[in-house]
Amino acid sequence: MKQGKDTVTLRQHAYALKLLERARMGDCKAAATLMEEQIKLSRQSVAKVDATRYRSIVGGLRWLTRT
Repeated sequence: MKQGKDTVTLRQHAYALKLLERARMGDCKAAATLMEEQIKLSRQSVAKVDATRYRSIVGGLRWLTRT
């Protein structure tokens, strides 16, 4: 947290890094697009997802963007 004369600034860098680690994306590189364009998805090629973990990460992202 950084406090100025008329402002208070919150920095969430450490939280964002922890959230990336929780999503097993700590070593990922930034990209202009989130996924490959024109990719064909099928149910057989997708690994099972832990719904509770997924919701937790999405909740963390929502909290991060609102603070």
